[in-house]
Amino acid sequence: MKRGEGYMTFPFENNTNAAVKKLAAQRLRADRGKNIFVILAVVLTTSLFAALFAVAGGFLDQNKQVMQRYHGTAHGNIKFLTKEQYDLLAACDTPESVYYTRVVGMAVNEELAKLSTEVRFAQDGSAGSMLCYPSVGVMPQEADEIAVSTLVLEALGLPCELGTTVPLHISVDGILYERDFRLCGFWEGYVRAGAQMVWVSEAYADEIAPAAHESVYTTGIYGGIFCADIYFPSEWNVEAQMNDLLVELGEQSGVWELPVKANPACGMGLSDGEIDITFILAAVMLLSIIVFVGYLIIYNMFSISVAQDVQFFGLMLLPYALTEVNC
Repeated sequence: MKRGEGYMTFPFENNTNAAVKKLAAQRLRADRGKNIFVILAVVLTTSLFAALFAVAGGFLDQNKQVMQRYHGTAHGNIKFLTKEQYDLLAACDTPESVYYTRVVGMAVNEELAKLSTEVRFAQDGSAGSMLCYPSVGVMPQEADEIAVSTLVLEALGLPCELGTTVPLHISVDGILYERDFRLCGFWEGYVRAGAQMVWVSEAYADEIAPAAHESVYTTGIYGGIFCADIYFPSEWNVEAQMNDLLVELGEQSGVWELPVKANPACGMGLSDGEIDITFILAAVMLLSIIVFVGYLIIYNMFSISVAQDVQFFGLMLLPYALTEVNC
């Protein structure tokens, strides 16, 4: 007789469904220690992998942040542009966005003798890319406004308070300008930065260092020269994207002769010299070993556990299976 509606138990057949369920539950309770151990092994192995990747990711992120303190967050930089060259660059399709700072001069107060301090006008994007955007206050808009780092204020002996009068001596290609500015913004200075930045308004920059229309290599004058900060659609393979940009600009633009730099902080924050075939192979090999070891740990734990359970339930269900065959 087939199983189905109206199924009956033969006289010598035992219906063991209830017994099997009861034995299975008892088996699970009896092996509670083993089951807990298996679960803990999986959890610990997973936690180990998560911690390993978190530490590696944290190291790379920290390394990238340190490098950005030196090189900024822009993907690439081009220095010493004239106004016309910058306009050509800004009109290109290769970059996602382009910002600039315009060189004004150097702050030469006696108090700043040990602190290299550059004076520039900056667009918001460039100030942000150089990690010198005011965390308190705003960028300068009026001719008498100024934004500086806290290190500059400390060197001048001034409080970090908006509205503070900041006396500044500015050397523009050998010509000295003195003016009292009103502090409109400031940010936390970084001691190891190559130079501290002082932002002035475009109106004041136009007054003492108008936009340059001739190459600095021709005139020797740095006041009014543009420095561009470039962002591409991706921060990976920046050098190739910079080359594409130079090709788009063409040799007639004269940009090929200028200092062009891809930011080494892009990507993983490792310089090109650190990323070679050996580094890639070592990383792949290490990752493969970690995954393989984790696989073996989890697989062996489950394999042993399942093999024991299969043997136990197989022996327990053997009489029931033989009865079914006889039927």
